[in-house]
Amino acid sequence: MIDVENIREIVKHILEDVPIKQAPFAESVGMDKAQVSRFVSGKSGISDYTINKIKKVYPKYFDINEATPVDDNVMEVHLVPHQAQAGYAQEYLEENFVNELPTLYVTKENDKGNYLAFEIKGDSMDYGKNAIREYDKVLAKELPQMYWADKLHYNKYIFIIVLDSGLICKQITEHNPANGVITCHSFNPFYEDFQINIKEVRQLFYIKKIIERSINL
Repeated sequence: MIDVENIREIVKHILEDVPIKQAPFAESVGMDKAQVSRFVSGKSGISDYTINKIKKVYPKYFDINEATPVDDNVMEVHLVPHQAQAGYAQEYLEENFVNELPTLYVTKENDKGNYLAFEIKGDSMDYGKNAIREYDKVLAKELPQMYWADKLHYNKYIFIIVLDSGLICKQITEHNPANGVITCHSFNPFYEDFQINIKEVRQLFYIKKIIERSINL
């Protein structure tokens, strides 16, 4: 696990050393001034995403091995946040683009494969006992294209579907291998089902678990 107290001391050191006021620092790492103030004073914690952002903006203040220790039970995955999703849909094959994405440390999965974390956008899946909320971060595993020709095993999974137009999080309720049409379903009843052809899909991931839950009061 990441030592939050160590990160707190590093942030204090950055603020004293640069010197930089809390508001510009907050803006540089995607926080607001109040969040920085609460964190520095010990009144709140900090997300893994924000820690990784601080590491990227102020790398010289980190001993990577000390700040983010990794053992055999942990793996590092790239995170596709809201603001990077349109770019990811166009640049997912570019290694440099993916490597520039922020990273998270999560419990290692036993089965090998291509894993990514995604920040959920929109409320179309926010309904019922299996709800996935906007801003939730999920761990997903890629389903290689070699498995798309046969009928998808879709009953147990929620999918991240990568299209040229962006990323969508949906349940797949039908797949016709003969014509390639899949039916996408939202848990939220305000959204209607729709169909797309599997030929329009660039990547297909199935969600393994929620790794960070958003809280909206």
